[in-house]
Amino acid sequence: MMNDWRYNIGAGTFFFIAGQILLRKSFDDSNNYIMSLLYFTLAISFMTIIGMVYYNENIFDFSQLKNQHYYSFTAGILFFIGFIFWIYSISQKIELGIIRTFMAGFETLILFIVGYLLFNDKITLLQFFGVLSILLGIFIIGNGH
Repeated sequence: MMNDWRYNIGAGTFFFIAGQILLRKSFDDSNNYIMSLLYFTLAISFMTIIGMVYYNENIFDFSQLKNQHYYSFTAGILFFIGFIFWIYSISQKIELGIIRTFMAGFETLILFIVGYLLFNDKITLLQFFGVLSILLGIFIIGNGH
């Protein structure tokens, strides 16, 4: 069961949903998105330290760094920048479903293109029409907001 990527994505999605609900609640008394961003990423840092201790990973031994470390670190920086925009959007109290629909659809389109161009991913006709329907849904939701 844990080897099926769909179960892992499903489980992760529930944690993301709970996290987004709590982020939205963080703006009940204030719309200071920078403070929410800092505490959000602080929590990620705590979890990272716990993981490093568990795996006995010495992050200060730069002689052991490989491409996996560089790519992961750079991805973390890019995700942090994305978090700024995402958390700012949540602070504006736009409906969470609208934010995630737009993000997921736009992300799906871009990742299909990037996957095809960089990783030679195959795109079936069914997948193409699926993405097209997602984009149509985003257009409809975006214009109705």
